Amino acid sequence: MSSKKKPIFECAKCGRHFLSKDEPKHVAGCPDREDKAMIPSLDAGGLFVGLVQPVEDFQKYLPNDATGWSKFHSILVNPSTLNLWGIVPRQPCRMKNGETTLIVTPWPCKEVSMLRIATRSAPNESLVQLTPISDYSTVKRMEVRLDEKFQRFTNDTQLGAFLEAYLMYGFFSEDSPIIVSYFGHKITLHPITPIDVKMENMKLGEEAPTMNEQSLVLHLASGCSILVTQQGQKRNSAPETRDPLEAIGGCSLVKKALVRYIVEPIKKNTNPCSLLLWGLAGNGKTLLVNAVEKILGANTLKIMSLDELAEKQSLIGEKTTLLVDITTYQREHKAYSILSELMSSGKVYCVLLTARSADDVEIGTRIRFPREIELPVPNETERLEILRVLSGDSLEGPKMMEIARITHGFTGSDLKNLLELANYEQGDDLVQKLEKAQRLIRPTGIRQFILEVPDVKWASIGGNQALKLEVQQAVLWPRQYPEAFARFGVQPPSGILLYGPPGCSKTLIARALANESKMNFLAVKGPELFSKWVGESEKAVRDLFARARQVAPTIVFFDEIDAVGQSRGATGSSVGDRVLAQLLTELDGLEKRSGVILLAATNRPDQLDSALLRPGRLDRAIYVGLPDEESRREIIELSLKTMNANNAIADDLDIDELVRRTDGYSGAEIVALCQTAAMIAMRESVHIQAVSWHHFTLSLRAIVPRTDKSLIDVYEKFSKGNTSV
Repeated sequence: MSSKKKPIFECAKCGRHFLSKDEPKHVAGCPDREDKAMIPSLDAGGLFVGLVQPVEDFQKYLPNDATGWSKFHSILVNPSTLNLWGIVPRQPCRMKNGETTLIVTPWPCKEVSMLRIATRSAPNESLVQLTPISDYSTVKRMEVRLDEKFQRFTNDTQLGAFLEAYLMYGFFSEDSPIIVSYFGHKITLHPITPIDVKMENMKLGEEAPTMNEQSLVLHLASGCSILVTQQGQKRNSAPETRDPLEAIGGCSLVKKALVRYIVEPIKKNTNPCSLLLWGLAGNGKTLLVNAVEKILGANTLKIMSLDELAEKQSLIGEKTTLLVDITTYQREHKAYSILSELMSSGKVYCVLLTARSADDVEIGTRIRFPREIELPVPNETERLEILRVLSGDSLEGPKMMEIARITHGFTGSDLKNLLELANYEQGDDLVQKLEKAQRLIRPTGIRQFILEVPDVKWASIGGNQALKLEVQQAVLWPRQYPEAFARFGVQPPSGILLYGPPGCSKTLIARALANESKMNFLAVKGPELFSKWVGESEKAVRDLFARARQVAPTIVFFDEIDAVGQSRGATGSSVGDRVLAQLLTELDGLEKRSGVILLAATNRPDQLDSALLRPGRLDRAIYVGLPDEESRREIIELSLKTMNANNAIADDLDIDELVRRTDGYSGAEIVALCQTAAMIAMRESVHIQAVSWHHFTLSLRAIVPRTDKSLIDVYEKFSKGNTSV
């Protein structure tokens, strides 16, 4: 009877395990040979010498919750090797590769051969030595020291928060430096054992205290705190005593709610209340969750994904505060039913669930939360507080207040990006750099709606002085002179309608207003809101105003408002009627629209639904008519300004005659007239030096006024039948 030779043999002399093919190499010198570590082998519960082998798709064999430190310090080991070695998955081990020592954790993988390992930290086909660590100290805070070449990161307020998330649940020792990637930089960190932990692990000998630092390993628990110091910097021996919630800028109302409904009840041993916290990405939801975890300590379990919630269901104990911080949502995910079951059974103490929108949460789970709280976009006071946290002492008070004033709608993440981008801008001082950077960063809440604000100023619009004053009074004055409006009890208009012939600067006025007001500007054309899917058009209007309220003060500019505001029943389409009804609901003040102004433009005001024009909606109708003689002169002078600067206008040009002959022209037609005259001149000769009156005469024949007189009558009738300023 034949028997298959076992792949592993145990040496009867030294008790180590080897691959059968290495038996001759070992037996020749056992037990006294000194190069035993040169052969793959292991002692049960002791030294394991493994050969590194490559594994394709290394990441997919790791556990789903392997992130940060766990992701890059996990090694893959054959399950049979783990059993023979006598250790369990995720037990810390000290791995030595030449002069490099790392702390790693093993994970079973059948793709790895016996007495081999797969790792990202050592070359393939090299031998590494692994020693299991059975004794380690769990700590809630740890100091990491940077090399001198990384000293610029010492005062980075975000590095500590990043390391707290990256290093959580990891194992560390002072003889094992850590290398992390931070914004493209490979930073080396040296863990420093807390003095109290050293004292606890100190062993007294006969003469003096000695300490076995080789076996002293730290394990960072949930809610850890990281102190970043520079090599040679004096350590602050006093522990961090600041409230983690108070260390977060802004979020004042939400922080009070977290203390009221969760933190204080748990500390007083009374029943807390589950909360659903929702808000824009980058607004601080994860920071708040981490702060609550630090405050409550070991009685919390933080979950970072729906899959992780399903996997860790069995680990959720009685009276656990469950913190579920999820960035991606699947309405039909099985984790929702698990969460609902946990909450209804009373097994968990309370649940803090974060979402980008309350509608993202499955309704059966959502109804389990007694309290839903929106995390709003920071207001000016909160932006000032966030800037102080992010910048430290690099900004003076008045400068910081100015930056907080102009960054409407910016989330905490947007403000951090703003400060970083300012380093690459040119300017005399930091405020100038930040103002330039602010034009490049759009608030998170309206990035899908926003159009780049053009560099159009009031001076770029010829004439229409009275019209520009009316628009400024309606939009800018309520913010510039709020005390005057309050003194007279005047409510600023909620909506403004600009109507008039095509080409008369209605859209140009909106662009100049967006640039001069420094307010957030959402520009949308009416037809863009329509969708072939039922309900999507109304949702587009609802989402537009919801985002506008989040990032107020905001100007919502509807170009071609007649596309969505036609009289109900006029088009025969139920979609148009539903969109108009949704628009009226948003304008009607049923939901608070603080700081949101609707600016609309149309060529056909007579087609608008009368309900849209009543006071409280589009309550100011401003006629933008054909330019008068003075306005035509300013438009012509602005159009010829570049030509005059280059002496490209002949002396025979009669501007007075040109103004007289352009009666009835729109502003756009006058601009086209001047440009066409230059094109006619170049047509005669590309080397011509100036445009003469002769070229303008030909241009007057090519460019003719096209505003129908009947359309002017429509505007006159509309102005008589509606309140105009």
